[in-house]
Amino acid sequence: MGFEYCKKIRLLLYWLILLGFTGCDYSNKNRYINNDIQNKWIGNQIILIDTLFCINNNLYDQNAKYKIVVSIDALCIPCKESLLYWNLYLKELPLKKIIQPVFFINAGNKIELQKEFIGMDFCYPTFIDKNDIFYKINKISENPYYQAMIIDSKNKILFIGNPICDNELREQFQRTIMEILKNDQIVD
Repeated sequence: MGFEYCKKIRLLLYWLILLGFTGCDYSNKNRYINNDIQNKWIGNQIILIDTLFCINNNLYDQNAKYKIVVSIDALCIPCKESLLYWNLYLKELPLKKIIQPVFFINAGNKIELQKEFIGMDFCYPTFIDKNDIFYKINKISENPYYQAMIIDSKNKILFIGNPICDNELREQFQRTIMEILKNDQIVD
């Protein structure tokens, strides 16, 4: 093997080890659903900050009857990669026009993020929150399992749990959406 090949392997191993020590908390200790945490949040009201810079602002309907609100830490590689999963997942859901997905991403470089969105065909309103205002005001959990919620028109939380993280949460999330559509008599 050549020197350059060994150097590339060493660099790759270095980055893999470094990624293992990042601040992203997708560890096993957080891979559970705590019904007490969910129940604590249900019915609480959150504050949506729509004065932040928004990618795909023309798609944002602040008067939507329901919203799926997702907060993502773009400094965390796995968290940022979850945008790809959200993009695919939301296309599967029967959101009709009464459920508006909205993303809040704490990212310092909005131009870099915009380029990534174009590359992945991400077509949902996304607010860039470089000062973590959304996180701080709403006291959003650092646990990725609780960084997605479904809210009503008064911004009251109907469901909290990240369907990208866990199959059980995915089923609960989808049941909540189907119930919303059924109550609004919009089921196919």
